[in-house]
Amino acid sequence: MLMRFDRSYSLAVILGTVAVVLAGCDSDPARSPVRGKPGAPVGINMLVDGQDARITVEFQAAARNVHVNIRGSAGLSIKQRAWRLADVQSGELWAQPITLPEHAHGLLVVTVTMDTGGRTQTRIATATVGGFSHQGGLQPTSGRVEQQNGEPVRILPAH
Repeated sequence: MLMRFDRSYSLAVILGTVAVVLAGCDSDPARSPVRGKPGAPVGINMLVDGQDARITVEFQAAARNVHVNIRGSAGLSIKQRAWRLADVQSGELWAQPITLPEHAHGLLVVTVTMDTGGRTQTRIATATVGGFSHQGGLQPTSGRVEQQNGEPVRILPAH
């Protein structure tokens, strides 16, 4: 069966389609949806002064099942420390002093994982210790370099 549409009907369909497409567009970048994985609603502050470090976590939302993990990376050798916190409220602060090894260098890494808003979220923050540079980093003295997916990857020996 052959159906015939008059021109006014075709024009209405086209205009309706354009209106639907334009309604989905938003030219204001401030109102555009956030891309990527959102982090946990916490602020992590690390103050490093010589061998003393102070880690402060400010919770920006109520949360349950909160885990705070502090460790060293990129050459910083410290004993990994972990805490499990009970329920926390929005605006609550958690602070922990840490003593670093003498002549330490590398990255101090703080990871906060929490259940909030019906999902588990994580935030990771780092601070430099002892003149470590993110650009140059600490160059490994052993291992070999291989190409994986067109990228150089250094294979290090196990300790």
